[in-house]
Amino acid sequence: MEANVLSLFGRNRSCHGKRFTYKPVSRGRISDELQVVFLRVLGDSEDDQSHVVIYRRPPQPCIEPKKVTPKKNVVPHKKSKVLSLGEMEKINYSELELPLPDLLSPSEILQEEHIKELYTLLPARAVGYPWTRIFSTSFDGFLLKTLYRKMADFDCPVIIVMQDYENAIFGALLSEPLKQSDTFYGTGETFLFTFHPSFKVFKWTGSNDMYIKGSKESFSIGASEGHFGLWIDADLERGHSSECQTFNNDILASSTDFVIKTLEAWGFV
Repeated sequence: MEANVLSLFGRNRSCHGKRFTYKPVSRGRISDELQVVFLRVLGDSEDDQSHVVIYRRPPQPCIEPKKVTPKKNVVPHKKSKVLSLGEMEKINYSELELPLPDLLSPSEILQEEHIKELYTLLPARAVGYPWTRIFSTSFDGFLLKTLYRKMADFDCPVIIVMQDYENAIFGALLSEPLKQSDTFYGTGETFLFTFHPSFKVFKWTGSNDMYIKGSKESFSIGASEGHFGLWIDADLERGHSSECQTFNNDILASSTDFVIKTLEAWGFV
């Protein structure tokens, strides 16, 4: 039957003085071209009747699927790998092209080349965190007790970096923040570094465990037989650097005794 078969029933049709309404109830598809229409005849009585009409659907235009052109020079996605802390410790970060970390505050000492060198030497637990300026003599003054107080809220490795009046830049990475202590504390993550005249790093030799010590009068990093790798007084004004067994370091500053121009402390949180 053709599609106009529905017109035989009409929306309203008279029969013996009665009017009937033919209302499509549902449709069912039986092939690509045929469709079933269930019509219910609604009259004045409760004995409604139903009719089934099969009609031919008009031919549909054939739409060809779009051709998908493969993209060129697309690098296959590589699955990410989760590394344990032990695996991260074994990575040689100096061989990786790492993006520079975010410094949440500007530095008066550290330039891009300094950050690049130091970032590759951070312990794994400090990698990936923004650098937070904990202390700066330009903003917080030249008092060691203020430096202790500023560090009290941090529990992470810390970089102490300073510049003397001969513009030598040097410092230390501490495994723990500075604090007053009766004895030396810290771990072998601690090291000394200098950019004068070129970048050098001095890591723990294993000879002793004199990493970090703080008092009211001064703080020191590395020691042996009365010599300190880095020693700073309570006014954060004068310092001393000499070779010590803890790190087997060179003199870090422009001379053994030096005057501090600027000192900053940075944490990783």
